Amino acid sequence: MKTTKTLKKLINILYTLVLLFPIIGFLLLLIAYNVNDMVNSMTQLYFNTFSSLLKTPLGKGAVLLPFSNIINYALFVLAIYYLRKSVKSFEKLNFSSTIVAPNFKKAGSLFVFIGVFSIVTKLITVLFFQQIIQINIWIYIANIIFSVLEIKTFFIIIIGVFFLFFSKSFEFSYSLKQENDLTI
Repeated sequence: MKTTKTLKKLINILYTLVLLFPIIGFLLLLIAYNVNDMVNSMTQLYFNTFSSLLKTPLGKGAVLLPFSNIINYALFVLAIYYLRKSVKSFEKLNFSSTIVAPNFKKAGSLFVFIGVFSIVTKLITVLFFQQIIQINIWIYIANIIFSVLEIKTFFIIIIGVFFLFFSKSFEFSYSLKQENDLTI
């Protein structure tokens, strides 16, 4: 099937890119660090600013977002890996494989977790910053609402729920196939 092959190629490309992106970024950072003294001084200034920011109450809250992004990225790579494993069964037209449903369930659970974890992290960060910076209560409420209501995050949660639904469908399909195979 042409659609299945296209899906497999796209997921393989996505998986390769999400694996290569951090490696290429790290290599570019190393190259930029060693190019000349100007880049070195800019990098040093950045790290000095970041380390001095960490000593303030505001900076300690700012550290939460980069670490949560790293965790979410690693979980995203793992979710794409599970989807990649499932597509291999689709290519063989084996839709009732025992591999598909658990992999979709794992990928869906990871996507839902990424979305919920992003919302919670943003909420905690906004609440932390709002405690340090005293502002009007309505601006405070608006900041909380708009920081949590991000379309990408809700889309990831919807995709996760979709894969969880698909896993249940494939489990049901597999059980029907087992019953059909036992019937004479």
